[in-house]
Amino acid sequence: MSSLDHRRRPDRIRGTRKYGGVLIVSVTCPGPIGLEFLVDTGAAMTAITPATAVALGPSVVRPLRKERIAPVGKALLSAPVVRLQSLQVGGCEVVDLDALILDLPPGLHIDGLLGVNFLERFRMTIEFDTATLILRRKRGG
Repeated sequence: MSSLDHRRRPDRIRGTRKYGGVLIVSVTCPGPIGLEFLVDTGAAMTAITPATAVALGPSVVRPLRKERIAPVGKALLSAPVVRLQSLQVGGCEVVDLDALILDLPPGLHIDGLLGVNFLERFRMTIEFDTATLILRRKRGG
């Protein structure tokens, strides 16, 4: 395999670095819309904005439960949790993933946060110099 082939593998997801250097990647959920998520290793759960929830359809808008979270610099709050049928980043997919519905700062222009409940299912590396998220299946998983 040439080095060019290696860079195009489905487990190597090219993103963009914005907002002081954080990584933004394209994400796919069932439906016709493309989404941009911030890779957030500090977020326990994946999150989507209310507008993203509406765009993904009625099954996503119905909350399963409320989750108490502590956003950085803010008081404890309660956020609805929904189940995403699937979430795919590059060639890596997680089925039936719980996600919070959160208002995110509008100036970020993102549709959600890719949290630990997605990322922990893979061996993850971020190559900041190439703005690449690398997700590899865990052995035996």
